[in-house]
Amino acid sequence: MPIAPSIKHHQHTTMTKYQLLKNNVYHELMLWIQSLTTTEQPNMNLNVIQPDAIITFMHYYIKKHGKKTPTGSSAAGSSAAGSSSSESSTLQNYYIAAPLLKNVIGGISSILSTIYGRIEIWSPVNHSGNPCKANSVILFKNTYIKQFSKNKIATPVTPITKSMLIEIIDALDNYIDEHLQNPEKLNILKLLLLHRDIAYYIYLFISSQRGGEGCKLMIANVCFNRNPDDDTIESANVTIPAADVKNDQKNNILINRHDVFHKGDKYCFLHRYPIFKALCIKHGYMETDMKVIFPSSKRTKTLNFAVHMKYASCISKFKDNLKLVGLLDKYSYLTLHSFRRDSLQNNGESQKDDEAVANEDGFDEEDMDDDA
Repeated sequence: MPIAPSIKHHQHTTMTKYQLLKNNVYHELMLWIQSLTTTEQPNMNLNVIQPDAIITFMHYYIKKHGKKTPTGSSAAGSSAAGSSSSESSTLQNYYIAAPLLKNVIGGISSILSTIYGRIEIWSPVNHSGNPCKANSVILFKNTYIKQFSKNKIATPVTPITKSMLIEIIDALDNYIDEHLQNPEKLNILKLLLLHRDIAYYIYLFISSQRGGEGCKLMIANVCFNRNPDDDTIESANVTIPAADVKNDQKNNILINRHDVFHKGDKYCFLHRYPIFKALCIKHGYMETDMKVIFPSSKRTKTLNFAVHMKYASCISKFKDNLKLVGLLDKYSYLTLHSFRRDSLQNNGESQKDDEAVANEDGFDEEDMDDDA
């Protein structure tokens, strides 16, 4: 059976993550159908695929893309409706995150609706309807998500180590230096954003704050303490509003010079942030207007010091920065929560406590924007 042509996307230069996921699921579903024998699924294709086949494919997808279920935790979805003994065994040993499960099923539903015209709700008397809208598939999805939540299976997050972050900072600094040597190609805003991001990454690493909380830092929350002899900044006290702290009692953070890294000024938050601030002032941003430490960028391609970065844009920008300096393939598994994981470990938190917060970062769809 030939594979159907790729899903058509809107005319963007890049796909959204969901579009890319849907495209990959589409091809994987077609390949899975091709692998079936005619006895298993006679005349199987997406024009006639039924709910039981959707559930069987999801078991296949979970086993192929899932992670091993942690020892001592019953499987997410182990009691999912419509599961054979072999399929239940898969769900007892492998799992994927609940949002991914919903996106995969939602992607298949969208494909069947938009490409194959299966818009109506599937029912025992309407087998041409959309099987993803059948009660059995909905029950499978809801049962899986309920079990996933009940067993509190945390998606493992790989810590970012000091050496990794140093490599990333060095690569970004080299990129900045190269462009400073080519004034005709200089994009001031882009360079300012890179300086901002470096300071943000260092801050996350040494503060143990979550990415969504760290980006909300206000100027009024930070007190820089200077040496009276030479006016150098020696430390900073960060007071985090209680409303911005999630399940933590640590509202006050002390940052010392060369905190954690001890490798010189370029890796020190108390050195990097003043450089970013000074460059912003040099290029026309008024110090009196600076209300947030990590400002967002407007659609007009300027910095907005009255508005902090959105968490969703921070995640996207981190991946973009890795790609910019050729490190995305090497560190594609890192997330903003990777900074917190290693920070917790360096501050002596237990592995058990560390794993408990591994998957707490998140963002709502309303946080998605075009800020850089």
